[in-house]
Amino acid sequence: MKAIYVAFSAALLMCVQVTAVQADSFELPSEAGNACTGNYLDITAKGEALSISQLGLLLAPGKHRIRIYTKIGSYVGSELVQGHWHLRLDKRIRSKGEAEYTNVSLPEILVPAGDTIGMMIVSDNTVFYSNADGANEFQENKDLKVFSRDAVCGEAFDKTIADRVWNGKIVYNDDFCFHLKASNNNLLYLCL
Repeated sequence: MKAIYVAFSAALLMCVQVTAVQADSFELPSEAGNACTGNYLDITAKGEALSISQLGLLLAPGKHRIRIYTKIGSYVGSELVQGHWHLRLDKRIRSKGEAEYTNVSLPEILVPAGDTIGMMIVSDNTVFYSNADGANEFQENKDLKVFSRDAVCGEAFDKTIADRVWNGKIVYNDDFCFHLKASNNNLLYLCL
């Protein structure tokens, strides 16, 4: 049985091109200046698929119940439509205060290459963010684009406030990840 497994593994490796993915993070400007209970944001993978594993949040001091929802495609138009969203995390944490990011580990959130996921971040306490100025709603680095222009105020799906920009940090590809490119040019994303 071991010989069959080794032969299969060797054959599989001959059919794919393996490229390691480096861990990285993207920090959005933290101008703060305003606050309520959360934010919406869109994350688009520019060239390669991304595995988002952590967010850095600017939170009021004290305890928070953090809920993270995601959806395929942009959040715009789905802000108050509960059926469009999937709850990905419901966790109680203690904040480091508004002057320092409070890191929240996520279950793996995969963003396929060229695709966008919408994200809603909701706390039962205060989340700090910036006022939109016409330019800060769109941010990007070499790997991803982030769009954020709306805040959650109150409970999820209750009320939004326009012209509010998420301030935070996105950590991605920090697992032991590979892109596997098969001989038929299909791209697979594997994290161990």
